[in-house]
Amino acid sequence: MMKKLLSFFALATLVCGVAAAVQVDFTPGTDVGATSVTKDGVTVTMSHMDNANYYVVLALTEMTVEAEDGVITDIAFQCTDYNYGSAYFSQYAPEGYTYEQDGKSGAWSGVAEKVVLKPTSHVRITHMTIGAETTATAVTDVNANRCPVSTTYCDMAGRTSDRPFSGVNIVVNRYADGTTSTTKVLK
Repeated sequence: MMKKLLSFFALATLVCGVAAAVQVDFTPGTDVGATSVTKDGVTVTMSHMDNANYYVVLALTEMTVEAEDGVITDIAFQCTDYNYGSAYFSQYAPEGYTYEQDGKSGAWSGVAEKVVLKPTSHVRITHMTIGAETTATAVTDVNANRCPVSTTYCDMAGRTSDRPFSGVNIVVNRYADGTTSTTKVLK
């Protein structure tokens, strides 16, 4: 049984592709958009991203960071000064968020498909570096927009469920035409 399970995971990893780690730098004035910028598969959304000197996250609005095909692993950013600094994210910050007492830098680390930061006062970010793990595959799915008729999750112990397990999941989607797709997801 264990040999079959290990073979299944090896095949699933081969089919899913290889995770590639990337570090993406976002610089105000260079990487701009009204409220959202996508660069190298990572999307950052916040109040104002069109300022030449800094990105703005208004009080009690959200800054979101997500990867198109993968997970976010870390976020590091610098702020203009203490008055518009990283400490303002601390009240609503997700687990893994830290900041320097001078308020000029903040960081988050963990594994998430989407990270949401919400400040209690305006924050001005002068630079961000975001780490992500993306799934690189050699095969492009020409039917990427099709909808599965069923989805099954398998954990590292070989258990299956219609809901994801905590940790590593092999996700098997079955489609109306009888085909399946398999992906590896960390929840």
